[in-house]
Amino acid sequence: MAVPAWLTALLLGLYGDAHHWWDNRAFLTNLLSSFTGLLLGVPFALVVLSHLGSMQADAANRRAAIRRGLEAARLFRATSLKGFAHSNPQQAMTDLIRLRTENAKLRQRLNTGLPSTDPQRRAYVSAIARFFDARETAIQQAFSLSGEAQQAWLDQVAQDWERLDRDVRPRLEEVGGQWMRPDAYTDLRKSGKQLANLSAVPMRKLRRTRQVFDPLEPDIPGPPTSQFEKSIATLRRDADATHEVVVALLEIMRNLSEVERIAT
Repeated sequence: MAVPAWLTALLLGLYGDAHHWWDNRAFLTNLLSSFTGLLLGVPFALVVLSHLGSMQADAANRRAAIRRGLEAARLFRATSLKGFAHSNPQQAMTDLIRLRTENAKLRQRLNTGLPSTDPQRRAYVSAIARFFDARETAIQQAFSLSGEAQQAWLDQVAQDWERLDRDVRPRLEEVGGQWMRPDAYTDLRKSGKQLANLSAVPMRKLRRTRQVFDPLEPDIPGPPTSQFEKSIATLRRDADATHEVVVALLEIMRNLSEVERIAT
């Protein structure tokens, strides 16, 4: 609209100059010249200012996204290491691998089934008690938290990952910010979901359940089979949930260096 009006005013001025319309009309000449310049200058200024404003807004959005990404990445790293006995990711991985091995031995024994004869059952119970205690030692060596504090920590790790994935990642992609490798993202996303949807509460203090599996004197009859079966089912749920947690945490420790690259 403004450009056609400017062009019309310009042609009118040129035509007036050619026919001496503006002779001895200094005020009118200045007024028409100013109006003609205004018709072109104002839209041009608006376009330029709008472009500069848009560039500034984009830059501000990028800075905000980068800042949020850095903060969220640091928080996720700090939260992930918080529950370990050692804050070094490599040492944490070593402890987790040891725990995974001890937990696998317990799971394998629990899944063999309860023997029917009393001597076989005593050997079976003794093995479970031994494997359970070895796993308990590995748990204590790996983690600084236990019980409800440990469960709250695992929940917080899952929540911090959710923030990174659903909030930070789309904003960084929108502004062209640094994210992580696709394979690392896939592994971390799977681990985050695994921690958020555990099949049972892992690594509980199962003292009463453990007492059932204490070695028995040969002349003292053991608990009834139903009690053994109930205890085995409890331990099996715990061992399965522990396996889920250990696998998820191992993937997180392996990919912490990728998390540190976010928004850098």
